[in-house]
Amino acid sequence: MMTGKSAQWLGGGVLLALMSIAAWTLRSGTPAARDAETPAGTATIARTTLLDARTQTGTLGFGAPVDVPFISKERSGIVTWMAPEGTMVARGEPLFAIDGQPVILFYGELPFFRTLRFGGESFAEFEWLELNNAEDDQRKAELNLALQQARLAEAEMKLKVARDKLSRTEQLRERGFTTPADTDQVRAELATAETAVATAQLAVHEAARTLRDAQDARSALLSSANADADVALLRKNLAALGYEGAAEDAVRRWQAATGHSASGLIKPGQIAVAPGPVRVADPPCGSRRCRFQW
Repeated sequence: MMTGKSAQWLGGGVLLALMSIAAWTLRSGTPAARDAETPAGTATIARTTLLDARTQTGTLGFGAPVDVPFISKERSGIVTWMAPEGTMVARGEPLFAIDGQPVILFYGELPFFRTLRFGGESFAEFEWLELNNAEDDQRKAELNLALQQARLAEAEMKLKVARDKLSRTEQLRERGFTTPADTDQVRAELATAETAVATAQLAVHEAARTLRDAQDARSALLSSANADADVALLRKNLAALGYEGAAEDAVRRWQAATGHSASGLIKPGQIAVAPGPVRVADPPCGSRRCRFQW
């Protein structure tokens, strides 16, 4: 049977233990997670005299909100739905919807920045649509430059013919076989030929610049591939959600289950990426961003 003093001591010990557990839980998450990281230990609880006490004010919260972009630079849209304030959203769950299409949370670091179409067994087999478009633009620019160079060569040939004609006409005039009007007409033809060459040279210059821009755009895309880290992130998250197997089949099954068109096409803006579960901090979305916490 416990005496009053022993009960008082035990109560203080239990309170101290509960406070320790609470602080430990706040620091490390769940006790199970803490046990998995740190071996169990014991400590002696001693009763002492309270020497000092201080009061501090503070707020227990979830950390500073983080802006999460929800629309790519190539796409615009309207936020038609988002999870209520305070909701915890985990991997595979929708954070919000753009034009009625849900944006699903995946775990990782690199946001999706390109449009990929998967149509094979392996995740290494995909079409990068932006790169395909850039390569098409480069081919068109190369063809246009060749065309403008051909037009310049034709204009330069006509200019040479006009100069030769003027030279012969002036010689004939000196001998009295042509009139001044004939010479003036040939000079006008020469001026027209010179203008055509100048116009063709400008067209070649512009075509060459367009080709350089197209080449730079293609090179920039290739340098931004980041060793296909976004593909690895997609594969890892789909596997964690149970969508394994052939790449095309896994992507299409996941799209069908989440309300997207099962096309095998992944676009920027369909997936939001965060390091882990997020808490909705501020429902109103503006300036192409929503606010979340993790």
